[in-house]
Amino acid sequence: MRLSICILVFLFLASIVAAADRSSTRSDFSIAGCDNGLALDTCSLDRRNYCGSDGISYNTLQDVNGCSFGEDSYTSGRYCCPDGFVCTNDDGPICVQRTIECISFSEEDECEDNSCSWLDNGEGGECYDNPNDNACGFYQTDDACVEDVYNLGQMGIGAEGCSGYYEDNCGEISFVVNGCKCEWDEGSDRCELSKNITQEIYGTNPIKLQCKQFFETANCVEGKRHIVWESDLVEIFTGATATEEQKACLKDKLPCNNGSEDRDCGKPLLKLSGFSLFSLVISFMIIMFAYYFKKNN
Repeated sequence: MRLSICILVFLFLASIVAAADRSSTRSDFSIAGCDNGLALDTCSLDRRNYCGSDGISYNTLQDVNGCSFGEDSYTSGRYCCPDGFVCTNDDGPICVQRTIECISFSEEDECEDNSCSWLDNGEGGECYDNPNDNACGFYQTDDACVEDVYNLGQMGIGAEGCSGYYEDNCGEISFVVNGCKCEWDEGSDRCELSKNITQEIYGTNPIKLQCKQFFETANCVEGKRHIVWESDLVEIFTGATATEEQKACLKDKLPCNNGSEDRDCGKPLLKLSGFSLFSLVISFMIIMFAYYFKKNN
């Protein structure tokens, strides 16, 4: 009997470890969210799901007020709908399928008359399904970047993880990510996404850093979106300095490294830790073992 109990405990612990290892979010990252796997006030990259600021989950193709970010009506500007859909108030607000592609419009009035979004990058305008199809790098001038009228620093591509808490895993120091924004970099003459990172508990002065990232994004083609990014972790002088080990740790955890990826257009911006298929199989095995030992004892 003792042997059977030990085996059951071992399998249970193994399932927990497996779930943590296979979860799409690191276990040392804490962030409030909804049961649809998104952080609060976040629209998924495919824009089929929205997590309200009150923790309510929305399927934007089925649930009223999902495409309008929880508001009772949609007026204009950004919305949360999949490619080829638009947010209307006819039955909601809710997402309905478009009958024409936004990219086909070359004039601002014509673009907006068809419920598309006209985006001006500082040097000219283009018609898009949704402003969130872009990153901060969309802006071509200093003024347009800093103004960020389309809120790409908070809602654009690359803005995942703009708030969160990293516990005691970077040289025994806890760090907080406390906001993102678009910033113009004079050296490279381009608009970058800047994530602010601050030591949470400190003495006289906190350690402060910025993760600066430049994203180049392609359109969603045949279910794929190619994204290339450059990253640089910069320390802000406060009198306190992060060690090289802490910097390397944060680069890995944020993440703040160079990279490229062909994302499925349906892949969410951010997923919270969840219950994987592997964990489900392990749990089923535990139940079967429990039944077996009970029957034979």
